[in-house]
Amino acid sequence: MAIVVSLVLLTRVGLYIVKSKHQSTQPLLVVNDLVKWKSVSEADIDFKKYNKPILYDFSAEWCGPCQRMKKDIFADKSTADWINKYFIAVNVLDRKHEEGKNPPKVEDLQSEH
Repeated sequence: MAIVVSLVLLTRVGLYIVKSKHQSTQPLLVVNDLVKWKSVSEADIDFKKYNKPILYDFSAEWCGPCQRMKKDIFADKSTADWINKYFIAVNVLDRKHEEGKNPPKVEDLQSEH
């Protein structure tokens, strides 16, 4: 199931990249997504409690495709409901660009995955 979600997300990003090369660039809208994101610590606890797979979303504020996924995928109610039902969703936000470094847990996750 995690593979299916990953393929859907990667396909959406790929389509966005291809589409953006053939259209004029427009600023991306910031939209609140509907996924119930957990922190890494919360996810560890919930994994033991609910035994659901963890879906890691590695993203950054400066990442256009990441913001597009937030707008197109994570703001879609049916997709967000499905993710919330079957996964423990963790947003791993990269802050190196803005702050010069990431928290240790983010660094660990990035080196693992």
